[in-house]
Amino acid sequence: MKFSLSGSAALLTAAVMLCSAYSCSNSSTDSSSKNNQASGNIPAGANVAEADLPYGAKITQLRPDTDEHIKIHTEFDNRYFERTKDGTYPSVYAVHDYIYAINERDVDIMKEAFYPPLLEKYSKDDGHENIQDYIDSYCDSIKEVLHEDFTFDYIIIDSCDVADPDNLDDDFKELDAELEAVSPGITAKITDRRIVDLDLYYNVNGQNEKSYTNHSGDSLMLYEYQIDGKYYIV
Repeated sequence: MKFSLSGSAALLTAAVMLCSAYSCSNSSTDSSSKNNQASGNIPAGANVAEADLPYGAKITQLRPDTDEHIKIHTEFDNRYFERTKDGTYPSVYAVHDYIYAINERDVDIMKEAFYPPLLEKYSKDDGHENIQDYIDSYCDSIKEVLHEDFTFDYIIIDSCDVADPDNLDDDFKELDAELEAVSPGITAKITDRRIVDLDLYYNVNGQNEKSYTNHSGDSLMLYEYQIDGKYYIV
């Protein structure tokens, strides 16, 4: 199931999915996982090439005390996300910033994470006076789904599927068309398209940590594009 900021507030109330993330890299910051999926069905002692291991085999955790960009602990398989020469993960940061913007209900952070012209379009299409009202409505709809207030404090990227640019599925074609409508010629600047599935852990009043997926019954799916060298949720 796909859901994004493009949906109406009414639909969000019924089913919230936080919407739109490839490159390969290794990292020395491997850590234990809250929800490590690496085990799969690989027999003990089997000799399997790293590239053939299931998602979750090379878990990295970014933490506020070790990465100044990070406000929310974020966990992912580092084989699927490019690590730059300065040791940062731009494609992971876009996912992180999107969730952080929801926590903070912050327009400026959201504009950094979500492609701004598309954010403007979605806000107007939903009849909101401004982006702040749009974000507030979206966050309130998440609250209605969870039946309680929330603060996301742990992000787990459970999977990452990279689009084949020569064989795009309908969802990517639809997103390309929406991007082209707000920024003509922009599709020529798209160099990466991906989908990531998330689980988010959240607390209520600083305690009682819960899994969004377990509590709501829905997967959380994000579409992420690299546009003109920068990663955005779309």
